[in-house]
Parts: sequence; C-alpha cells; structure tokens
Amino acid sequence: MFAVALLSMASAACPAKPGYAANGLVKLPAGVNLTCEGAVYREFKSLVTGEGWGEVLYVPRTSQGAASLTKIVKMITAKGYKEISRKKTEQMLIIRFKKNNVVLTSIRSEDREAMYMVLTGK
Repeated sequence: MFAVALLSMASAACPAKPGYAANGLVKLPAGVNLTCEGAVYREFKSLVTGEGWGEVLYVPRTSQGAASLTKIVKMITAKGYKEISRKKTEQMLIIRFKKNNVVLTSIRSEDREAMYMVLTGK
C-alpha cells in the first residue's frame, strides 16, 4: 500500500541539506531515498503532531535496507542525541531522541515491498 504510493512519486524532496536526513543532521547512507511530499509523507507525519519539519526515508524491504535505517539511528545518537523513549507496536517502532532542547522522532514501519522511517522535529 505505502510502497506503491511512495514509489510512484517523483523524486521530489526537500531536505534542509541535499544528501542529508534529519533536517541536515546526518548524511544519507547509500540506497536510502528521502521524500517530504505525497500521501505517505502526509500520513506518517500526521502521526506526530506539532512538528516543524518532517521527512520520509524509504528503502527496499531487504536486510541491507533494514541495516541502512538502523545506521541512521546510530548516526543520530553519534551526534549526541540520547534516546528518551521507545515504543514498539505490531506495525511500527517509534523512537524519540533529545539533545539540549531539540527533540527528534523516528517512526519506522514497513509493508511487503519497502521499509520506511519518518523523521520529524521542531
């Protein structure tokens, strides 16, 4: 469902810094795609209200894709962000990070074809 809508979008993206994710915080690993438009972006971002920015990253549903999304989480913590909460449901993993007064949220989900990570913050 999400993959069809997301993968049919043009490669339009609005990163704060081209080639980076989390509002310019971390460099995108090879094979990770980013968008901040379209139905999937709007649906995921609606899960976290009151945020100033949001991006949807997506990768193929493979072990390499999963490793790339895990790498992004490690890169965020390497920048000094501490994990402040983690919630896992059947459909998603939500992690919140904080550094000083900045809070980032990562929402990870997947369907049959792709894995997604939404990154939002203020």
